[in-house]
Amino acid sequence: RFDTEAGRAQMVAFARAMQHAYAQLESSPLVSIAEIGGAAMGGGLELALACDFRVAGHTAKLGLPEARLGLLPGGGGTQRLTRLCGEATAKRLILGAEVVDGTQAERLGIVHWAVPRDQLAARAKQLAQDLAALPPESLAACKRCIAAAGGEEGYELELEATGMLLASAETQSRVRAFLEKRR
Repeated sequence: RFDTEAGRAQMVAFARAMQHAYAQLESSPLVSIAEIGGAAMGGGLELALACDFRVAGHTAKLGLPEARLGLLPGGGGTQRLTRLCGEATAKRLILGAEVVDGTQAERLGIVHWAVPRDQLAARAKQLAQDLAALPPESLAACKRCIAAAGGEEGYELELEATGMLLASAETQSRVRAFLEKRR
């Protein structure tokens, strides 16, 4: 119940738990993919925003319309959407309580790809297969560096990760194979 102090505290605790869960997904060394075929509203879109990749059907519906209820997207939506798409798009969707389809979401940078609904599963599966073919250590290091972007520490992290990856037998093998192809 929202009309008591205890009820409001429970709701804030629930939002905190969502923020924590989505932050764990976002910071996982594994690459995550959200496949959006229907409605991703509120917490559903906040979950998708925590994923590394988002693929939506053209007719999917995406939005953070909590302002219609006098609320805000408290599971991290205000932060992730703003970081992802910029302040103007975040204001448009959050303050305007706007719901967009998958095609619009792709244009706004909310999703990476929008495809016909009947091709959605195949596109997400192909993406997963492509990612699975890449060295997981490299993907994890790239994710850490991307997360650190925007500050001087990001450059240092890139150098540390480069040194770590260059010491990897898999990286050495892949680089050798690449160089031999060029000769």
